[in-house]
Parts: sequence; structure tokens; C-alpha cells
Amino acid sequence: MVFTTGNGTIDGYIHYELTGGHCPYHQVFLVDDGEDKVFFGGDVAPQISQMRSRFVAKYDYDGKRSMELRQEFMERGKQEGWTFLFYHDTKEPFAKF
Repeated sequence: MVFTTGNGTIDGYIHYELTGGHCPYHQVFLVDDGEDKVFFGGDVAPQISQMRSRFVAKYDYDGKRSMELRQEFMERGKQEGWTFLFYHDTKEPFAKF
């Protein structure tokens, strides 16, 4: 078990980042094995529809920050070829942009 705080890397290929946004200690994860990159944004990026539209959600700790993070992650993901995992999306549980 690895307890994560802040930003860092586990075993050289699992990168995590403290984002805030949804809750004060929310983290996202990028798994990069050198060939594929898989991004898990948790409650900042739980559904593909939320990635495609700009809105501030009242259920987020910092809704404006969450909205900005979704856009930032989508742009980074497009540039770097990420596969996004959406754990709240039953129709599209993963996608590339």
C-alpha cells in the first residue's frame, strides 16, 4: 500500500497530482507505461459529457477550478494521446479525444 499526498510517482510510471476541485484533497492519476497513457480523473472527470461541456457544478468544492481542470486535462490528453477512464459513465467508460 502506498499513501499518496501532493504530487508524485509510484514505481516510475504511475503519476499522481493533487488537484483540489471536487474536494480539497482530490487527486488524479496518469499511468504511463511508455506505450500507452491512461488517465483517471475521478470526480473531476467522471463522465465524457462533463469533459465536453463547460459548467460550474455546485456539488464540487471549487466548481470553477473543476471546470478549468476538465479543460486542461482534455487538452493535455489530446496532445499526449491519453485514454480517459470515466467511472460514472456507463455508456462510454473510456475514450480518447
